[in-house]
Amino acid sequence: MRLEPGAVSVWFAGRLARTCQMVDAGTTIRDDRELSAVVDALIEEFPTMKLDEWELLFQRIERGRFQLFNRLKLPELMECARKWETERTDILEREHQPEHDPFRRASDGVPKRVALMLTPDDMRILDRATAKLENTRGDRSAD
Repeated sequence: MRLEPGAVSVWFAGRLARTCQMVDAGTTIRDDRELSAVVDALIEEFPTMKLDEWELLFQRIERGRFQLFNRLKLPELMECARKWETERTDILEREHQPEHDPFRRASDGVPKRVALMLTPDDMRILDRATAKLENTRGDRSAD
């Protein structure tokens, strides 16, 4: 918004208009003046939301994830954006705490394995042992 306010406003208005058409609510935004006022109000009320977050929000509205009760006006859009902000907060907190895992796994409580470090001498010994094992298998198969 800071770099290209005109382009962002045009994208936002177009995306919102498409959402209004797809939702098919009885009471919705009617004309361009109202659409422009709603866009300005949403941008002013939620200045930290990114365009991709608005896109996700509009997709969720179109898919019926929010109860709109046959209305899609500014108050309903603001309520949807507030709900999205709480969901977004949970997502961001999880991203900043990668060690926190709310799910129980079958491997919980199992000690982590330590890496096996082999020296070149260890590798030679293993090669000799593998060769001997292959020779004994070869002798058995000949029988």
